[in-house]
Amino acid sequence: MSLSVAGTLVQETTPLSPVARLALTFVDGGIQWLTWATADTAARYAFDDETTLAAQVQQGLHASRLALLPRLALKVGPAKLMSLGLPDLLVLARAERGEDSPDLRRVLVAHGLLTCADLDAGPAFLATLGVAGDALFHAADFDDSLALHQLACEPAPAVAEAAALQKEAAAFAVQQARTPPEFCDYYRVYLLRAATLPPDAAPQQRADAAWHAMDALLPALFPTLDCPQVDRSPPAPEDVGLAIGNWLMRGRQVGFARVSLGLQLVLRHTAWRDETGPAARQIVRLYADAAQAFLAANRPRPREGLLGQDGASCLFEIAAGNLRAQLHVSGGGVVSLRDFGRQAAPALSPVLPPEFLA
Repeated sequence: MSLSVAGTLVQETTPLSPVARLALTFVDGGIQWLTWATADTAARYAFDDETTLAAQVQQGLHASRLALLPRLALKVGPAKLMSLGLPDLLVLARAERGEDSPDLRRVLVAHGLLTCADLDAGPAFLATLGVAGDALFHAADFDDSLALHQLACEPAPAVAEAAALQKEAAAFAVQQARTPPEFCDYYRVYLLRAATLPPDAAPQQRADAAWHAMDALLPALFPTLDCPQVDRSPPAPEDVGLAIGNWLMRGRQVGFARVSLGLQLVLRHTAWRDETGPAARQIVRLYADAAQAFLAANRPRPREGLLGQDGASCLFEIAAGNLRAQLHVSGGGVVSLRDFGRQAAPALSPVLPPEFLA
């Protein structure tokens, strides 16, 4: 037998930490695998750390990053479970055994964990919009469900006919999107454009405004889609910072994960007002360049990272002055710009020209 973690042989006399062992109890067959691997004379396994061990046992046994806690109806990666720490992990363990746990909701909220019941808000919202049956939403995966849940939790537009406006936005988004996250982007694009029009604007005017934004800005966003990549999963902040630094030194830009997200952010954060051609490309370029300048001056730190529920993705929130950025690292290690713009602050950051942001 040879089972090692971080270069240390794991035997009954040198067991895993309580957090790692408890996390493995949430992996169906995880403890049984550990018992076999430490006893079988032919087994040969080496893991960089206990988090990698737990994640790869789940992946190896079930071909999925997500472990299922059936009583809680919670799907979560073992690496995420280990990030909770022993006290909060024990709360989940007691609840999964059926014990009453008044701290359960606190733990779920504190760590951004969504149960299947929570994720049902997405399909329910689509039903109110009249698009739940569209083929776009068939066979949605976990990331799709997270995106739709976030959309469902956003406040309705503060207008008299909010429900009708939301249905218009959904109808437009279904036409344009090819994935649920793109649907969320185009839904927001429609609402952002509608907010720039007079309150008595007709539905066709709002649709025309959204179409115009697409025609003017989407081609200008094609150069903004390149992204660096990290090999380690989950990523360490220093790995992400190094990847960004090397990427920027090569004259590359940290781009958006998809062009529809770039469109949404340009509409949300810049002073674009229907410009086309070279003027539209200039606005996109200024926005992208400002984001790169901000990232060059501000790298992710450990306290800024939130490990995703899948235990592989990560979201880094970076703030400096009156600017903030979100960097997303996908489960495959792709580092992309999730958001960049102003946060509430009285002074303008010197990295942006005053006329840049709306």
